[in-house]
Amino acid sequence: MKKTIVAFMCIVSLVIMTACGGGSPVDKSLKKIDTAIEKLEKANKKGNKLSKEELDQIGKDLAEPLEVLNEALEKDEVGSITKLKIIGKVSKLSLLAINAGLQNLDLGDLTKEAKKTTPEEKKEE
Repeated sequence: MKKTIVAFMCIVSLVIMTACGGGSPVDKSLKKIDTAIEKLEKANKKGNKLSKEELDQIGKDLAEPLEVLNEALEKDEVGSITKLKIIGKVSKLSLLAINAGLQNLDLGDLTKEAKKTTPEEKKEE
C-alpha cells in the first residue's frame, strides 16, 4: 500500500511540475523575437527580399512582445542579465528589420528605456 501511495504521489508531482512550466511573459516575448530574428536572418542570407505582407506580419507579430518587454523594463521587473539580453536581441532585431525594409516597427520607447537601465561607462583620465 505504501509503495502505491508513493508511486501515485511521484506521478502527481511530476505532472504538476511539467504542467506549470510555461515560462514568464518576458521569456515568451524573447522567444518570439528570436523567431522573427531567424526569419529575417534567413531572408538576408539568401538575398531574398520579404514581401510587404510578410514584413507587415512580422511587425504585427512583434507588437505584443515588444510591449511586454517595454513594460517589464519600465516596471523594473527583470534583472540586469535579462536587460542585457533584451538590449542585445532588440538591437539585432532592429538592424535586421532595417536591412529587410521593415519600417513600421516602433522600438523607440523600448530602446530609450533600455539605454536608461544600462550603466554609463566611466572615462579614464
